[in-house]
Amino acid sequence: MRSGLHTALLITCLATTPVPALAAPAPNEDNCRNAISAGLDALRPQPPGSTPRDEADRQRLLAEMERLVEDSRRQGMTECQTWTKMMGKAFNQ
Repeated sequence: MRSGLHTALLITCLATTPVPALAAPAPNEDNCRNAISAGLDALRPQPPGSTPRDEADRQRLLAEMERLVEDSRRQGMTECQTWTKMMGKAFNQ
């Protein structure tokens, strides 16, 4: 299920990004901040029918992503750099 959670995060985040933003030459910080929020919000509710292992994986992934966002902001990274790190983590797990 772990890869399924990452795929769900990616799909949800892409689905919440307006098409013109995806076609824009350079993302802006507001769009990236909104994508980060949408990605985290997508991980917060427990999906119906999830197993205890799925729930543990979801909670762990949410904690990792929240920590990544907090650390990135503390380090002074832009929202778009943080979004890129989140997507890298989602694809590389």
